[in-house]
Amino acid sequence: METSDYNGDKLIDYTAFLSATVDLHSYLNESKLLAVFRQFDTDNSGSLTCENIHLAMQKLGYEVPISEIQAIISNVDENGDGNISYEEFKKMFEGK
Repeated sequence: METSDYNGDKLIDYTAFLSATVDLHSYLNESKLLAVFRQFDTDNSGSLTCENIHLAMQKLGYEVPISEIQAIISNVDENGDGNISYEEFKKMFEGK
């Protein structure tokens, strides 16, 4: 409440309420996305390798060919390290 009370009057007006709601909505989406990323980061390295994604998909009951996973990584991997960082993962889901 204190962070949403911009003028210090101990009341939250409609604009402040909307702002706080948008921030909460963004946080919830971010936390869910991070949870999914962590599910795929099977070795807790902080990035997704081809092996991580393959193993995670198998645990979900899907057999995805390595070649398809490699294609996904090459399309998303902006820094060229052969892995998907959380930021790259996030951009992928944001459609960027």
